[in-house]
Amino acid sequence: YCIEDSTDEFLFKVMFQAAARGEFLTPPYAFRPGVVVQQAISLAGSGNYVNATSLHEALPPNLQPPLTEEIATTILDSMVITDRLEPPRQGNYVLSTETEARYNRGVLHSNISDSPTTSIIDRITGDIIGTIDEADTNRIRLGSRNRKVVKSTSNRILTDRSKKAGTARFSSKGFPTISLDLARRFIESTGVLPHTVIQFPSNTNHILLHGFGIFGSTLLAAHLPTNISLIGTTPYSLRLSAPLTSLPTMTEKSATDFIHSHEPSLTRLTEPGPYHSDLPDPLRLSALKSLLNLSQFLAYYKATRLSETGLDLLSNPTSAEALG
Repeated sequence: YCIEDSTDEFLFKVMFQAAARGEFLTPPYAFRPGVVVQQAISLAGSGNYVNATSLHEALPPNLQPPLTEEIATTILDSMVITDRLEPPRQGNYVLSTETEARYNRGVLHSNISDSPTTSIIDRITGDIIGTIDEADTNRIRLGSRNRKVVKSTSNRILTDRSKKAGTARFSSKGFPTISLDLARRFIESTGVLPHTVIQFPSNTNHILLHGFGIFGSTLLAAHLPTNISLIGTTPYSLRLSAPLTSLPTMTEKSATDFIHSHEPSLTRLTEPGPYHSDLPDPLRLSALKSLLNLSQFLAYYKATRLSETGLDLLSNPTSAEALG
């Protein structure tokens, strides 16, 4: 591994020490019901149709009690709305024309989201020599070699060797998520006590060092008093225009309302799979709350207090300040 500065060194040490003890500090697993949508497509594609009974019977035994036949019906009806299935006849659903074509091409058998890429083809040999997300210009660089674009389609670029090259654009395949447990371990390793949040001045602002993780930090920011402005946010802290006198009140309803109003961005954060959007609204929101581990966060937040402890009383004030 490589470290950029002393803060990186601190974070790596905390993670390695936890891993050595068998503590990976990741969020607990949560079921992604989008796989049921995928199963419905598979059943309809292999058996000409699917209905609520066959879909329910295909589920593992531990999922059959919570996902009843009635819920299976709502999932199938939602798939009609998203054009995965045709409207039912006598309770039986068949694949839509587009879904059937994609099923036959074998592109609907994974529950891992993936963005489309463009294949780079050598004009002479016809070989696929690489993939990119998109070409910026008519010349690209691939594997330290320059290529000239001869012809392009939606998913293929025909190229020749070239002496000059432009750039190829590559997109990130997600980003690391910082869980509540991991963020808390980081700040508690600086001397902050469990279930404790501290704040300290920083230039003209104030840092609230909470260690609530990516989701918790965003959720807390949404509950700030109206007289305090948010300057910046990290998984470990909030930078505020003024200090808090107490932690904001947060309820399950206010948190659920926040999740509902920020569903697209939170869905990208949790990566529930490509079929999550095909689920009916109540099931989709419930799954998102589970994936965000909302109940654990609210329980932890309820037991947390704002402390008057300053940086000078921490065992590692330098790292605490860096996390802010």
